[in-house]
Amino acid sequence: MRSTGLVIAIPLRPPINSPRHDEPVAAISSGQREFAPDLVRAVATALLVMLHGLMIQAPSFGPSWWALASLTALAKLCVPLFLLLNGYLMMRRPIADLGAFYRHRFGRILLPLVFATVLGVVVRQFGRDETLPAREFVRILLGFPAYYHLWFLLLMLPLTLATPWLQQLAAAMTPGTFRIFLWSFGLSLVWPTLSRVVDAYGIPDSYFAGVGYAAFLVIGGRLGRRPLGPRELAVCLWIFALIWIADIFGTRFLTTAPGERQETLLHFLRPQVVAQSVVAFMLLLHVGRAFPVQRFPRFCSSVRLVSRYSLGIYLLHAFVLDVVWSPRISPAMAGAGPAIHIPVAIVASLGLSVLIARLPLLRRAVT
Repeated sequence: MRSTGLVIAIPLRPPINSPRHDEPVAAISSGQREFAPDLVRAVATALLVMLHGLMIQAPSFGPSWWALASLTALAKLCVPLFLLLNGYLMMRRPIADLGAFYRHRFGRILLPLVFATVLGVVVRQFGRDETLPAREFVRILLGFPAYYHLWFLLLMLPLTLATPWLQQLAAAMTPGTFRIFLWSFGLSLVWPTLSRVVDAYGIPDSYFAGVGYAAFLVIGGRLGRRPLGPRELAVCLWIFALIWIADIFGTRFLTTAPGERQETLLHFLRPQVVAQSVVAFMLLLHVGRAFPVQRFPRFCSSVRLVSRYSLGIYLLHAFVLDVVWSPRISPAMAGAGPAIHIPVAIVASLGLSVLIARLPLLRRAVT
């Protein structure tokens, strides 16, 4: 089941000698930091931990099935939200120096990747009592993830390489061509989805993965340029709710055996997931921009703290979950269930990230 595991967005930093990407021009000139991107990143981080925290609890028929299916249908939005946010931040400023951009961005990816890979090998070898053969070390050196959730960092390497061209594509689109792009992207995902609904061994989910994940960056770069009107807000809320309900009942219909985890409709590149992710992203931006930051300073500080250390939470939460899941390491916690595992994983990963950030050599690996 862990082959579906995931991810986080790399907290973006601006290229050298350029303004911050996560602040609009008005915020840059006034010295203020925009709250909306922090809210999106914090929510996506919580959904990511929730997704992995639910993985051990395979949906089974009975009262608990509906709760697990409902939460999983929400948690699946984490990866699309991270990619949309990356596109939203990276596409808003021209890249003045291509070499400086690549040095900065690849540095921001490789240090966390190396840190998490070494940690993953240590945890597997000693914490989980695995005996890693030489072949596995060769696979890791060739670019295979050392732990199930590290594939996203590897994905970001080619996406970063393509960012300058994706940025030009997003900037060149007119509203009409952008709508054509959205329809083409959505329709291209229908065929693989239907093939998997009819046959669980249909077209592999990775068939359009590279193009699909890159499309999220382009879409993110085009969204959020203006606030939602009342009618647009209502439409987004209805779309979000209807897709959520359809995914829950559709998953129940496709689940044919007790204890089976039927994820056909919950993959990140399903057309309805793409649509729900886009409206969720727009809703979170809307809420973040309208939120009274001055009235709720503690809440906003907590959101920004999770956002700041989202990379560290991503890197560490899988290891924390393995600890709380293990009857040998923590017998009391192992049977507690996701309601306890998920908050513990978030708080523990955040605390460890804050401690690691105090080490000068590893600060950039978790922030």
